[in-house]
Amino acid sequence: MRISAVSSTLTNQVGSVTSQTPGQPKNMIHTPEKMQLHDTKQASSPH
Repeated sequence: MRISAVSSTLTNQVGSVTSQTPGQPKNMIHTPEKMQLHDTKQASSPH
């Protein structure tokens, strides 16, 4: 259930970014990549 909650949260965040930048497909492509990298760094951190 946690995974689906995270998935819906990511989908909502990406959707809001997409709606904010309708004319900039590059941002739409790079935003999820940056989010994944950020999440990976947090998961790898000792905290």
